[in-house]
Amino acid sequence: MASSSILSDSWCERDPYGDKESDSLFYSWRNFSDIIKHRTRYVFFKNTFKTEDDGMEPYEVLDKIGEVVYGMQNLYNTFDVAPLFPTIDFYRVRQHKLKNEAKSASGLGSPPNEIAMVNRMSPAGISMFYCSDDESTAIAEVLNEKDRAKKYITVGCFQNTRPLNIINLNHLKNVSLFELDKSEFYQAVQFLWRFRAEISKAVSRDGAEHYEYVPTQVVTEYFRDVFSTKYKIKIDGIQYPSVKRKGKSCFVLFFNPNDIVDSHPPRKPKSVKSSVMNSSSKASLVLLNKSVKTFKWCDNTKQSSHF
Repeated sequence: MASSSILSDSWCERDPYGDKESDSLFYSWRNFSDIIKHRTRYVFFKNTFKTEDDGMEPYEVLDKIGEVVYGMQNLYNTFDVAPLFPTIDFYRVRQHKLKNEAKSASGLGSPPNEIAMVNRMSPAGISMFYCSDDESTAIAEVLNEKDRAKKYITVGCFQNTRPLNIINLNHLKNVSLFELDKSEFYQAVQFLWRFRAEISKAVSRDGAEHYEYVPTQVVTEYFRDVFSTKYKIKIDGIQYPSVKRKGKSCFVLFFNPNDIVDSHPPRKPKSVKSSVMNSSSKASLVLLNKSVKTFKWCDNTKQSSHF
């Protein structure tokens, strides 16, 4: 066999006593997370807190994550699933007090910015659409059994009205040592698996979410704005592992109330001009109104235990 058949760089560590690239990236991510959670929130791109032991700059950590995701094509395009009719069922759930509180797209879809609460991928005041492609998972992610005042659960199915590009952090691809054409990503992919585990950890809703979610919120904005511009791919959301149900997916889609309409909108008053009503041609998601169902989760032990 010719000596050029095996590349030594793909099989051997350059420094067996030093940190692996995946470890260095993970330490850099941990340091980055600590900085934006506990030291500076809005000017982390400055070098104010960087020392020789801190590893990569914050923007370098984000760029490396984007580089690996793009290089490994961890992108989920709805055309890949159904090229002739590229729609996906996205289930969204609300837990609420009044029975008829969430029957339409305005009640079940993304909240208005002014009442959008802090969440895993978005800070307070920025509306996004959280959902799952599995109904039971959507319910499990939302249901708070301690809040018995909100005794109703409403679930509805939404479908996309156009192809979507989604960052896929749930079904990551591995790189084998024998895939020499992808050897540059071998260590970085190991980091990506650890990074995914970090951003998918359960966080208690006791006030800690206001800072524990900050790193994932920054990554989300990076994919939505910087990654989209750098790689010229409009990113519509992120797919990530469910915290409540192992092996299942959750999604955050970058859609606000103006991007979502009803499949059967309520009849408008004669005095209202048609131009005031939402136009489905401009919407990215449509609620299938016939799919909407509401039940009392705390009064129905069979239904509650089923989900």
